[in-house]
Amino acid sequence: MPVLDLMSGFIVELRSAGLPVSLTENLDAMEAVKVIPIEDRDAFKYALGATLVKNNAHWRVFETIFEVYFLECIEQQKSIGHEIVSQIENSTKYFNE
Repeated sequence: MPVLDLMSGFIVELRSAGLPVSLTENLDAMEAVKVIPIEDRDAFKYALGATLVKNNAHWRVFETIFEVYFLECIEQQKSIGHEIVSQIENSTKYFNE
């Protein structure tokens, strides 16, 4: 999933939970994730938190949504990856017969 789509969905989830995320903060978050790989989970989370969380009262909600949202995205990517590998293996078997 492209990072832009990933981030758009995450912002929607934050707003749905009541966190006030402005357009400027959204753009700041997009800039931050350009230089931080999603694989560096802690750095990624804290970069987003620094740009999207306005006060300490919002931190727990942010953290919970981050953990759930990005865990689901990782699981979806793993599932897609396994499906692609399976399709490649099946194609290889077909051509080797």
